[in-house]
Amino acid sequence: MCEQIGIAIRSARDLFETISDSARLDAEILLAECLQKPRSYLYSWPQETLSESSWLQFQELVRQRMKPTPVAYLLGYREFYSLNFKTTAAALIPRPETELLVEQALQLCADIKHPRILEMGTGTG
Repeated sequence: MCEQIGIAIRSARDLFETISDSARLDAEILLAECLQKPRSYLYSWPQETLSESSWLQFQELVRQRMKPTPVAYLLGYREFYSLNFKTTAAALIPRPETELLVEQALQLCADIKHPRILEMGTGTG
């Protein structure tokens, strides 16, 4: 049986709470990917019934997430600083705190006409 958007999100969220600090966000991102819609669509249409193909795709992503496979690996990309970066298991996934470091670096360089930044030993990607 295919579920409604809101029910699907709540069900996945409940499962993810045992493995993730961002259970609802994980569920929303995965379902939005299955629907090829922005997350705002999920809030606008919570009672819409998923198509069978979307429902099956979402169930598979939920199953994979419970292994627990990171969301970025399931999607093949991770948003960082409003840009999507391709991800694989061969590279580290950017942490949310890293965006704060980018913000601070930009503030420090704001008054420098041609800043030069050296990035050393920051990861395997």
